[in-house]
Amino acid sequence: MSADIASSSSLPEFPPEIWLKIFRLATFTPLETDVSVTKVEPGLFHSTDGCQSRAFREVLPLRRTIVQVSRRFYQIGIEVLYTAFHIYAGRIIDPNRRLLLFSDLLVSRPDLGRFVKRLSLLWSDRDEERNYRIISRCPNVMIFSSFLIPNCIGDRPWWGRGLPKTIRSLDAQVHKVPTNEVLAVLEMLPSLEVLHLLSPSFYTIPHTPVCLSALRILNIGGMAPGPAISSYPSVLSAMQLPNLTTLATSMGDIHAKHAFPLEALRRLEYFQGEAAESFRGCHSDYFDNLRYLEIIMGWEGLQGCLTYFPFHQLECLTVDAYYVSSIDWPLTVGRAVEVPLDAKAMPRLKLFQLILGGTGIYGHYHEVVDSTRDGEDFIKYFDTLVRRFEERNVLFVETNKREICPGFQPVCDALVACKKDLECRVEQAQE
Repeated sequence: MSADIASSSSLPEFPPEIWLKIFRLATFTPLETDVSVTKVEPGLFHSTDGCQSRAFREVLPLRRTIVQVSRRFYQIGIEVLYTAFHIYAGRIIDPNRRLLLFSDLLVSRPDLGRFVKRLSLLWSDRDEERNYRIISRCPNVMIFSSFLIPNCIGDRPWWGRGLPKTIRSLDAQVHKVPTNEVLAVLEMLPSLEVLHLLSPSFYTIPHTPVCLSALRILNIGGMAPGPAISSYPSVLSAMQLPNLTTLATSMGDIHAKHAFPLEALRRLEYFQGEAAESFRGCHSDYFDNLRYLEIIMGWEGLQGCLTYFPFHQLECLTVDAYYVSSIDWPLTVGRAVEVPLDAKAMPRLKLFQLILGGTGIYGHYHEVVDSTRDGEDFIKYFDTLVRRFEERNVLFVETNKREICPGFQPVCDALVACKKDLECRVEQAQE
């Protein structure tokens, strides 16, 4: 809309603060600049997995339209337009071209950089100078994501010029980056509260640990390929984490020699792991303050983890049965809920969350149901679980963590669609 047309329209005479709040609500992206969470939220991590960039692509056209309405809207809405920049956000313009355009824009208009709160950049020798031109002109960045292009890393130190000290959340792919260089960068970020390291390499660990005094949430995963993990010291052993409350890791035995400090385990309130095998070497006594546990269930089910975690003090348990097959779903789900249903094993449990495959209960229903009898068995099975959880006064929900802002719904509500589908099957069979 042109400025002339906009000026002739009757827009409410709100103060700029009200308009700014309206623009933010209209183009809201969950967790875009929020680092106040207390557990591992997917939207804060993995900018390259599509969650943040997909959400960004959806709101970007409206943010652009807002600043094109009038000069006044431009002056107010520009703060929203430049809140975030994702190198993967564009499909029409290639990443290198997009990076160059944004870099040139900040050079010509350095005042725009102060609005940027979130940055997601690729890192390679070819793009290094452009990245620094962007970073140096964004003094208020809170969330920073950087991902290395394989085989494009030179001999120069990784992020050798440092990063803005305002960063509170760092999400980085660090494969092939020497551990001492990663730690050197982290040590220069005094406000760092949330840290995600993907594919860390197992090189020589410095003798003097790096103190990350502000860090609350640590997520380390995607181990770099190579020799057995046990033959290398863990990057976890090179960190002092006095305020850590949340840990998510796929690093294997977290309490093996040179792994994670015992005193840090005792402070954890939230723990997330990938398989029962990763917990061996732990003992339930290590987790004095653990209240929230999330695991991707292995073949042993939860029974195999009873000695690793203090189930008796858990208030919330999330089980991810993502890899369950349609054939094995009764056995897998049964293993997932046998411990939470035991009031003696989990007397404090208030919430049990089930992540069933990538499509949830309704999607799984369509995968396993070939007949009316199968549908009846499926629904009866989950109805029984719902009733048993209700008897324990435990909220039984299913969660979809593949979304930018994971939501959950009670399993009894998730079964409503299954029951309607079954009714249709019965009616069709009768006809």
